[in-house]
Amino acid sequence: MQIKARWFPVFTFFLGLALTASAAIPAVEKILPDDTLVLVTTPDFAKARQTYRSSPQTQLWDDPAMKPFKDKFLSKLNEDLIQPLEKDLGVKLDDYTNLPQGQITFAITQNGWPTTEQLRRSSWMGTTFPMWQAIFARFALGSPNRMAAEK
Repeated sequence: MQIKARWFPVFTFFLGLALTASAAIPAVEKILPDDTLVLVTTPDFAKARQTYRSSPQTQLWDDPAMKPFKDKFLSKLNEDLIQPLEKDLGVKLDDYTNLPQGQITFAITQNGWPTTEQLRRSSWMGTTFPMWQAIFARFALGSPNRMAAEK
């Protein structure tokens, strides 16, 4: 029993060291795939929140002249979106607004969407792509008539 008691502090030290040691976190750009379309990140969300609270947009939103519009907008938003969402999910969204503290990243990746070249090769009339992709392609590539002329 004497040996176990003697090694316990050493074991505890190395366990604590292992738990507190962390590997370097790679940059977001290195984690995401090459087909990433949009990337928005902030390294410190708490600091970004503070910066936003003192921004000109927030000062305009808090201006007394905007109060009637702001109250009507927030009331409608609360009635039509937030309350039904909270009821369906069974949670209060206000309980989660202060949770983000560190780095936050939002990204949209292509993930199998057809490339521009694939869309150019596809027939617009008999396309197998969903409608939203055809609409996206129309805005991204121009009118179907121009594409037919390029063939």
